[in-house]
Amino acid sequence: MDVTPRLGVAIPRTVDFTSDEGRTVTMATYGGRPTLLTFNYTSCPLLCSLQLASLATTLKELRMRPGRDFDVVTLSIDPEETLARLKGAKLVHVREAGGTPEVAAGWHFLAGSASSIAAITEAAGFHYRRDPQTNELRHKATLVILTPDGVISSYLHGLGYDTAELTAALARAGRGEIADAPNSSLTGFLLNCFQYDPKDHAPLALLVMRLGGLLALAFLLVVVGVFGTRELR
Repeated sequence: MDVTPRLGVAIPRTVDFTSDEGRTVTMATYGGRPTLLTFNYTSCPLLCSLQLASLATTLKELRMRPGRDFDVVTLSIDPEETLARLKGAKLVHVREAGGTPEVAAGWHFLAGSASSIAAITEAAGFHYRRDPQTNELRHKATLVILTPDGVISSYLHGLGYDTAELTAALARAGRGEIADAPNSSLTGFLLNCFQYDPKDHAPLALLVMRLGGLLALAFLLVVVGVFGTRELR
């Protein structure tokens, strides 16, 4: 799955969602300041929690503050998402971001119907699909930065977010400006959320890394064993 950049495109602002507080909201509910939009789901086996934890760590380090200078909206791409799981995810990631009332008020977790989710993801060029074998949703780790009136200003892709890069993106969005080209923050191979697929290189890279680690460990054990034997002699 991939992301088709749609810089300058307006996100639909009248589509209904349910917030982690159980209220009916739209994207217009969070207008008036820049918005960081993420696409995740709570039953995601690995990538979503890593992406949100990475974002939370970066938010904690920013001088700009969620709830004051910008909003964060995490939209579940699973139409079967539950309110209880949304609340749990928010508690975890708000705590990682500092746990202040300001952060809690500025980070919103939303769930919606399949059609509501599709309206936003299609406008953002965010492509995903359900794996029929695992029932998991295959998607990229992507952060979409919106202007105060809901226009796509820039993208960040990957698991790591540089504070200077994110600050610049938020400032640009706050001025209503559109980036010349999509940005990318790529850290490591974990850019897709899915189980092993022989056509994809990310899981293969992880497998190679694990095998390399095991070989290095085996080498160290051999070296320690050789020197230990010499000392005993």
